[in-house]
Amino acid sequence: MGNYNQIGCNFESTGVASGSVAYRIAFNTERGKLFRDHAYESNQEFAFGLLCKLSDHSDLNFTFNYVDQELGGHLLGGVPVDEDGNFILPISFNTNEPADFQNMDAKVLQSILNHSFNDSLRMRMGIRYLTNKRSQQYHEPRGFITGSITTMER
Repeated sequence: MGNYNQIGCNFESTGVASGSVAYRIAFNTERGKLFRDHAYESNQEFAFGLLCKLSDHSDLNFTFNYVDQELGGHLLGGVPVDEDGNFILPISFNTNEPADFQNMDAKVLQSILNHSFNDSLRMRMGIRYLTNKRSQQYHEPRGFITGSITTMER
């Protein structure tokens, strides 16, 4: 448990699958409510990798990563200040509404071939496929409602 009820857990395992193949598998999750009003975050990541030793001079690395990220109230509009730069509201003030968010779902596949021709000449060749889906909802503040210093006009 951390600041602002932040909590997370992590798992990682690496090892040898066979004489010429090594693996890595990892999972990380983290979530918490931030100090700004209506702001929270939730992150999950999964990673898997295989390293295949093809010869004394070559190896092939395959990786897959998956990321799921939810950011509530993260589009910062700033904290209002007066002409002298003093905060008018507490720093927890947020122009976002409770329903505002930014989310991302991403997948990355990658393969890298390394080959050493000799001590002077090496090759590294890779290919990567990436896909992500982003969604967001936010309300753009236009200023304070007349007579109020805490309610934003949308």
